[in-house]
Amino acid sequence: MKRLLLIAILAQGFLATAQVDTQVVRLEMAPVFGKRTNVAWEVIQKVMAQRSAQMEQTQTLQCSTYAKSSYIQGGRSELFEFLSYSQRVRPGTYREFVVAADQHLTRGPGDFGNNLEVQASFSGRGDFMGEQRAPEMGQHFFEGLEDGDFELYAPTIHVPKVLAQPIPSPLAADAGINYRYDLVDILQTDQPGQKIYVLSFASRSGKLMDGQLWVHEADWHISKAVLTLDGSALTRFEKLVVTQTYQQWQTWTPPYANIVSQREFRWSDHGDTGVVTVQHRDFQLNANLTQRQLGLAVRSYAADAFDLGSEKWDAIRPQPLAAEEVAHVAYQDSLALYYDSDAYVDSVDREYNTFKWYKPVLTGMGYRSRKRGISLYLDPLIAQFRPFGIGGYRHNLGGSVTKTFDNDQRLTLDGYVNYGFANQDVKGELSLNYRYNPRRFGDVEWAYGDDYMMVNTYESIMGTFARGNYARRRYFTVAQRMEWFNGFYVRTSLDFSERSSIANLVMDTWSDDLFGALNPPKDFPTYTVAIAGVQVLIRPFQRYIFKRNRKFILGSDYPDIEIDYRWGIPGLFGSDVDYHQLRIESRDFIQWPRLGYTEWSAGAGSFFGANLDSIRFIEHKFFRGSDQRLFSMPTASFQALDSTYHTARAYVELYGIHHFQGALLERIPLVNRLNLETAVGGSAVLIPSLDLRHVETFVGVERVFRINKQLMKWGIYRVFTPGQTIGSGFQWKAGINIYDSYRGRWLY
Repeated sequence: MKRLLLIAILAQGFLATAQVDTQVVRLEMAPVFGKRTNVAWEVIQKVMAQRSAQMEQTQTLQCSTYAKSSYIQGGRSELFEFLSYSQRVRPGTYREFVVAADQHLTRGPGDFGNNLEVQASFSGRGDFMGEQRAPEMGQHFFEGLEDGDFELYAPTIHVPKVLAQPIPSPLAADAGINYRYDLVDILQTDQPGQKIYVLSFASRSGKLMDGQLWVHEADWHISKAVLTLDGSALTRFEKLVVTQTYQQWQTWTPPYANIVSQREFRWSDHGDTGVVTVQHRDFQLNANLTQRQLGLAVRSYAADAFDLGSEKWDAIRPQPLAAEEVAHVAYQDSLALYYDSDAYVDSVDREYNTFKWYKPVLTGMGYRSRKRGISLYLDPLIAQFRPFGIGGYRHNLGGSVTKTFDNDQRLTLDGYVNYGFANQDVKGELSLNYRYNPRRFGDVEWAYGDDYMMVNTYESIMGTFARGNYARRRYFTVAQRMEWFNGFYVRTSLDFSERSSIANLVMDTWSDDLFGALNPPKDFPTYTVAIAGVQVLIRPFQRYIFKRNRKFILGSDYPDIEIDYRWGIPGLFGSDVDYHQLRIESRDFIQWPRLGYTEWSAGAGSFFGANLDSIRFIEHKFFRGSDQRLFSMPTASFQALDSTYHTARAYVELYGIHHFQGALLERIPLVNRLNLETAVGGSAVLIPSLDLRHVETFVGVERVFRINKQLMKWGIYRVFTPGQTIGSGFQWKAGINIYDSYRGRWLY
């Protein structure tokens, strides 16, 4: 009986089990893959397949942009915000019209005249239009869409404000060569059958960027991207994390446009930290917009952009400020009221004008009235010493008087006088400059003086300071310059001067020992010149920024053309010269998407006249002799020219250099870990009258480094001169290059 009962129980259990096993249960499909990296690559390929369509859907883009930038530097908080109307036309044309902007700064506590400043600068070529840069914004790098448009659907990401060079996008056609991909997670959505793939990517060379992408399976669009860059890829920070939030924007034809609606930039740099939050709204895609319609003003400001009060800001600001930001604004506003008050301004001026013992010694003496726009300044004692002057020690006194008007016009009287003890001679200059049109760089200048002039202003280092490069010049000059219309600059001048040799002067003995054969001054008869000059600079389609009453130049995508004409007028004021000189030069900078950048210059010119042999060597065209071991400016000088040449007849000169920026070496395993870059270039000069045909090429390796926060690059170069013997001091060269964050490019 017990056995029958047990059999019955087992039979019921079997039937129950069989019933459960035969039920139909609907399960979600779960993909199983052998390798997770294959999943990531397959998903990326799906996204890459959408890239062309996404580029077409956003060929032109217009939107409103609100940005708030805040950072702490040295314990001090800084805040900047703006609201603008942004426009973009592919492949890389941007325009920004700023409706409101506030850096929440004051004029500061004022200049009390207690500061000591030391400056040094170097350039291989002068610009007759002078400085045209916008004021520094500190670490507030984001001033418009162009400054932070990490466009992943474009094949190359080019953001010069923060990136040291263009980098390939992780969605580009060759992305598999530059990045490794991995699957991080698969997220379920509220809609059945649709998943979000979280992918990570990493730079194979370590010089690009790492990050994560959130990709939706429904139509393979991106909803979020986090990009991480370190100092090797950046121009100004140690680390930068960019977070971009995307939204789907309905267009006439599928797929929907995948556009960035929010951005966040978090950076750190030597203990300083900052964050920039950006919101884009009111999108308009593929409007009938051309580059011509956008114009050339990369960024311009509304007339009242900097004058909006707090109530207006509260009305237009899309998100309220945080409590600490509100406190910061209130504090800065209170400081602004205090610093701009008549009582404070008068107190600063009184302090500046008060005599203190260290002012004539260290900081200089001055008088200032900010209300009247008048300032006067005399050089301090430490700036008066000239130990290496012509003939030895010279003592120099200098100063200036400036009147600044409410419309930014400025009148400056500047001068100096110095005395040489060896030759018991007095030299000096008095000049008057009037900036009559600040917006168009309009200047008029008069100058009178008697001093020692450099014959060749761009000589080798030894030749520059050798006494053989100097002559005496008594002169009166007048010049005027202005931008006639955008990108067309003209400078006219008249130089009347008497030029004489310094061979009869007492010379310092140390210069003979140091400069050797270069030092003896050239002996020539005294002569008089009256030279009229016209310089024209043509910068086609020049880009610029308009800010208040000032214009700031950003350059052009086309070569600059400079034309220089000079006429030596015979008989005018006793002038002994009779010639015409014409020089034409062109130069350009080209940033290639993946192959680095190229910079070149080319020039030609000649003197014209009945007797070219009568033209004194001081008026000649000079070609800089090379420095031993030192790699000089490759777009303006030679690396293996045995000595300085000069001519009054026809010449042609060519210079060029190309930096691969890692485009070659980063493809080689192990070698790419050295972070080396390659460069090639060359130059040539043809002077038939001197029977000079000099051609040289060079190849080098370079490496980027930093000193404090300045991005720099050292290089070692091997110079070749086909068919010529090259001296040992010119074969191998070392050089230093400096990154210009304002222009977004290297010095050369």
